[in-house]
Amino acid sequence: MSQQYVPVGAYEREVMSDGVIVYLILTIMGICCFFINVPLLYILLKLPRCRTDSKLIICLVCGDMFNCLAITVMSYTRRDLYKEGLRTGLLAIQTQETCAKQPSMWLRSIWGCFISILIVMAFCGTAAITAFIFPRSDSVKFDCGRKATFTRTYSKIVYYFEIFGYVIGLVLNAAAYFRCRSVMVNNVVSRQVRQIRYYLTIAVISTLLVAMPDTKQIILGFLRNKKNALHDWLSQLFNTMSLLASSNNLFVYLALSRAFRKEFFETFSTQKLIKRRPPVSVLYVRRNR
Repeated sequence: MSQQYVPVGAYEREVMSDGVIVYLILTIMGICCFFINVPLLYILLKLPRCRTDSKLIICLVCGDMFNCLAITVMSYTRRDLYKEGLRTGLLAIQTQETCAKQPSMWLRSIWGCFISILIVMAFCGTAAITAFIFPRSDSVKFDCGRKATFTRTYSKIVYYFEIFGYVIGLVLNAAAYFRCRSVMVNNVVSRQVRQIRYYLTIAVISTLLVAMPDTKQIILGFLRNKKNALHDWLSQLFNTMSLLASSNNLFVYLALSRAFRKEFFETFSTQKLIKRRPPVSVLYVRRNR
């Protein structure tokens, strides 16, 4: 079946005109946030104690890297889509099937696998079977967002899961932290307290950057005017917050872990990088007059 197109309306032209610059910024941010996680993952895998004690953080970092990569790919493709739409004055008609085939959707699914692979694979398998049994060919919004691809009901469920998940995780980490602080202090307990403190700090930041915007998104979902520029602006803002939430772990460890901070600066110090360069030999030639 050949691709069908529709003319660009006034609302779409306004969204695309603003989105070209915004998604360029998001693309650059996504690349930067992806590489911010690289030294963190390297140090965590390099230190034997971190490989043992920080398995959850290592999985979280891998998931965050895929999330940053997914937002980068999404921003890049949307910017190209907007530029092409503004240039030609036409937009390709998208369906849920064509939206689900986009690379950014697959990368976000990989991000979820690091959280709980069994649950994610069960949901993905159910969704794949349902998609083949009940194919959807209705046209959806041209930029293929999560609501357009997986329906508004699914998006609301994801928002609820994220809100309650982050809040419950924050409460449990806080309870475990204060419980460990109240028992008799020894080397084992102190080590657990330090580890929980990392989780607690990350949970606080993630709750502020992800759960609270999701709450606002649910509230805005009940607004009657769906074609509102505020929705698109908030969607881009939430992508920015998601990138920040996916790149804060390095700074948390640098601020709270003395051993990690020492290893980080020893590994990536300028003097050590200079020492790794091969020596340059200089040959002096004496000329006889």
